[in-house]
Amino acid sequence: MGLEDHPFAHGYLCVRGLRYTAVAYSEDRLTTPLKNDGQGNFSAVSWDEAIVDIAVRINEAEPSAWRCSRILERPTSITPSAS
Repeated sequence: MGLEDHPFAHGYLCVRGLRYTAVAYSEDRLTTPLKNDGQGNFSAVSWDEAIVDIAVRINEAEPSAWRCSRILERPTSITPSAS
């Protein structure tokens, strides 16, 4: 299934790779963002609302909260725009 001339995999795929299409095309997959209300309940939100919420949270995050802060530089600003 994979590339036979790949220097490491030699044509084999890992279990995740083999199952990927079943997950990606499942009728049960999520097709819209869900927002947690903090009490374990989720509600559907628009993609625009989800992206704005994520951008706001990134801007508000303390640099020490960034797990990869030593590898990646935090952007100085992400400006959310709700269209």
